[in-house]
Amino acid sequence: CKPAKAKASKDDTSVCNNKQQKHTNGRSRRTTGIMKIRKQRREQQVKDEAEESRKRARKASLGLNNLEGTIVAAPQDGDFFWEVDAVIGRRIRRNRVEYLIRWKGCSEEDNTWEPASNLCDSAMEEAARYNKAEKLKAKKRAEDERKLFGNSSSEKEKATLETSNEEKKGNTAIEKANVSKKNDVIDNSIKNAAKCDIAIGDDGEEEESLVVEDTTLNWTDADQVIFREVKRINVNDPVAASCVKENRIIGTPVVLVGHVGWANFAKRWLTEKKSEAKNAGLSHGEAKLSNVNDLNLDLSTEKYEFDIVKMINDIGDEDVPVIKRNYDEVKPIHGTIPAAKFLSECWPPSMTEAGQDSKKRGSPKFYLHQWQFPLSDTAGGKLCHQNNPLPNEIMGEDLLKYWLDLPQCKLDSPLQYIFMGDADTHSRLHKDPGGLEISIAPITGEKECVLVHRDDSHCLYHLTASLDKIDLQRFPLLSQARVYKTVIKPGEILLMPNGTYHQCRNVTPCLSYSRFHLDTVNLFPFVMSLVNGDAPEIEHRDVLWNVASALILKVDEVVDLVQD
Repeated sequence: CKPAKAKASKDDTSVCNNKQQKHTNGRSRRTTGIMKIRKQRREQQVKDEAEESRKRARKASLGLNNLEGTIVAAPQDGDFFWEVDAVIGRRIRRNRVEYLIRWKGCSEEDNTWEPASNLCDSAMEEAARYNKAEKLKAKKRAEDERKLFGNSSSEKEKATLETSNEEKKGNTAIEKANVSKKNDVIDNSIKNAAKCDIAIGDDGEEEESLVVEDTTLNWTDADQVIFREVKRINVNDPVAASCVKENRIIGTPVVLVGHVGWANFAKRWLTEKKSEAKNAGLSHGEAKLSNVNDLNLDLSTEKYEFDIVKMINDIGDEDVPVIKRNYDEVKPIHGTIPAAKFLSECWPPSMTEAGQDSKKRGSPKFYLHQWQFPLSDTAGGKLCHQNNPLPNEIMGEDLLKYWLDLPQCKLDSPLQYIFMGDADTHSRLHKDPGGLEISIAPITGEKECVLVHRDDSHCLYHLTASLDKIDLQRFPLLSQARVYKTVIKPGEILLMPNGTYHQCRNVTPCLSYSRFHLDTVNLFPFVMSLVNGDAPEIEHRDVLWNVASALILKVDEVVDLVQD
């Protein structure tokens, strides 16, 4: 038999119903919350998919389907997107932070300032990286300025000490000079007496005869080292190309003349001289503000003058490498400072006051050394692709333009440099490895270059022999070296074959332009540099690979043209 069920009382039934209702209400509330969250997630997912589809559609319309990991910036309306290549500047306008944006697939002229509100998250990350890099750059710049210029108070103390020491040295030098003059008078009288021999004549009387000293074989060490002249070749000569090629092959330096527009980018830093402008019929005010508007800059006419204010306004914010030679002239101090600081404090205000100004400053001479401007985002866009190539196939196509794919110097050589310094600033005798040829062209001022043939390295005793103080007792083979000396001025281009030893000195305050060159003439030395590994800073493999790729594309174009 089944056990009888106990009957529940009314109170027990009401309690059970209340518990069941509470449990049901709690479960319904939890279910409703979960469903709400799921619904929100679905809605967000639909929005994200719609946003992504709109991005893909915009990329397809721009032809950017294959780009991966790009940065996207969007306007406030959100209708379309532009691809950001890089953030290259920052400023504050009307209490609003703006960034200078380089757009993907656009030229440098299309760079725009965009407010930070227009940048998406990935673009803001790029802007944050830019800000961090700028802070590190500013910190390094401050350290280099302290290293180069030092503390102002300490520098003043050093300057006063140096002037007092110079005055003391000057007084002692004057006293020594007076003593040496007296001694010279005595020595000369003794020498004259010694040179006079006592001879006895026929009449038995003594006669004085002057003995003449033979100085034919009285050579100095410097007289035995022959400094040869560098041959000058006019680029407009019909045989100039063959002559230049022959000298390049045998390793002889030449100077090219008659070419205009080699440093066309310098037009932005030059003005016409006042006398030239007056002769052209301009007023004094117009003459003072006259700019260079020639298509190709002809520096040989000497009608232009360097305008330091223009250069400061143009590239004053750029960081440039500077060296300062110590008192021992052995280890120069390297640093990076703003171009505006170098130009305002280390460059003489005018050529006529150059010598006086350097004496007034009393500070060590600084040298803007090898500023590679194509690597700068801003300066490279201004200065690259401006030069007029040499005519008549004097130099082959520069293969270095296929090296880097940077927007500011694409299809232009990245190995272009600016040198700038006061008079007597110089570089030591050295050789640049890599199998590349070098050209030097003054923009303003004159530069003296001493060159040694690349095959005479054994005469230099591993660069321990000096051409400034020639000592043939220690370095006898130095007299056998093929040494060249020349002074180049604006309008002239010194061309040095690969491997040439050279040292340069500014005869006057000088701004010069230098660039490396690679073509079929020096392609073999370039490949040998890759094999020897003597220039690790040059990516030989990338250059050769890109050159081969470009050659294949040209061959394909020719084949397609012939087939059509």
